[in-house]
Amino acid sequence: MSCDNPNDEIIQDGVLIPLEEGFEWNYLQTWETTSSNITAPDTFRMWVMVADTFDTFSGHYFARFMISPMSFGETWMITSNKPDGIYTAIRSFNSAGPTPPIIERALPYPTHVGERIPYDGHQVVTKSLSTSVTVPAGSFSCLWYEVHKDNALVAEYWIKPDIGIIKSWIELGTTKYYRELLDYELTNPL
Repeated sequence: MSCDNPNDEIIQDGVLIPLEEGFEWNYLQTWETTSSNITAPDTFRMWVMVADTFDTFSGHYFARFMISPMSFGETWMITSNKPDGIYTAIRSFNSAGPTPPIIERALPYPTHVGERIPYDGHQVVTKSLSTSVTVPAGSFSCLWYEVHKDNALVAEYWIKPDIGIIKSWIELGTTKYYRELLDYELTNPL
């Protein structure tokens, strides 16, 4: 089996991104804007905070989750592994109280090459089941996802199941953020 053949079948079990309180990932981050070059690298830390439930949807808050922000003012998001992928529940708060959560599948898993799912006005496409990725934390065989909005590529994620996001880039407005895994801790320190 070739690590770079997008049609190779791999065993897809476990979870796409492990979600337990205290799990964390540290990334080397650079960014560029349409008016400047890539900046000096810094460290970007992402971690699982606490569990919560929105109505009947149970999940975990991420601090600085890369697929979507954790909060937008009075909007909150929790994330959960389900049998067919990663789901998010987004709930807004206003003067009348909390709104019903919007629950969507964010990333399919298990998946197959070419699978497309809608997520928050975007299209998530599985590009490969086994792409070799080398980052400061080591070399990994990853699932590769693309994210499109209005037919434009706006993000890519390379994810190693049971470890998490290994490498990514995402375009937010006029800025592109690039992240590569430096290290991770998947033990509960509590």
